[in-house]
Order: sequence, then C-alpha cells, then structure tokens
Amino acid sequence: MVPVENKFSALFRKYPLSGIAIALFNYVHLSFLNQNSMIIGIVGLGLIGGSLGLDFRSQGHRVLGVSRKPETCDRAISRGAADEARISPSLLRQADVVFLCMPLGVMETTVDELVPYLSADAIVTDVGSVKGWVMQAIAPKWANFVGGHPMAGTADSGIEAAQSGLFVNCA
Repeated sequence: MVPVENKFSALFRKYPLSGIAIALFNYVHLSFLNQNSMIIGIVGLGLIGGSLGLDFRSQGHRVLGVSRKPETCDRAISRGAADEARISPSLLRQADVVFLCMPLGVMETTVDELVPYLSADAIVTDVGSVKGWVMQAIAPKWANFVGGHPMAGTADSGIEAAQSGLFVNCA
C-alpha cells in the first residue's frame, strides 16, 4: 500500500517514524490535537484504552470505543471513556486515528476485522509492548500504521482501572 496524503502527512514528514509514535501518545503537547476536534477510535477499552479515552474526551475529541464485551462498552460510556462503544468495529468508519489497545495475541485478527471499516486516510497505532512482531504482522495490513509503545500503566487492568492523566509526563 502507498500512504495516502492527508491531514497527518506533514506530521509524518516532520517527525521520524519513532518520533511520530511518541508524538501520538504525548498528544497533550501537540497543538493540532488541541485545536481541532478529532474522531478517535479505541479498540480495547481496558486500562490503556480507557485512559486514552478519558483524556481524549477531556480535550474535546469524540471517542468511539470497541470492546469484545458489551458490558465493557456500557461501562466505558458511563465512566466517560467513550462517547459511543460497541462490539463491532464498524463503529470506527469515521475515525481519524485508531488506537489498538488489545493483547498482542489477538491484535492481528482484530486488525483483519477492522481494516474493511477504516477510511483510507485513517492513522492506526498500537500500544503493544513489542514492535518487531507488530511491525512485521500489522504494518503490511495498513499503509498508515505507526507502531507505538506508551511507557505508562499500573498493576491494575480493565475499564475500572482507567484513569485521567495516565500518560502525562510519560515517555
């Protein structure tokens, strides 16, 4: 696939690939995310995905969440981590950026299910703990994929563990 020229292209040219992943996760410091409301997709509404959702919504962005459990979708909405949440990835058709926040073992299958619903210029990134495998398995499936790795977290998991500010001052 050839990357599509879109509103994020200048960001990709300005930062090296590793820098863009860091920039995406340190979104609080990027002016373009503070100036323009975006539609953010989050697949996996646990600690990391839920925390991203809380912070993105606090910045005025619309957050669409996908989880495999309907009760997690409901809880993410009631906790304020998502504006809408469903078990179907079709919800993410309008997403500008999609964060993959699921265990590595199901990431490839999840991306295969997600790709048919993405707009051509959507940016996809992940929060997986390894990059070699992710870049080999996931990057060829989506031209606008950026491998990421947030250096944040807690010992807890699930949507109940999500917290605002988890990524502040993190690498």
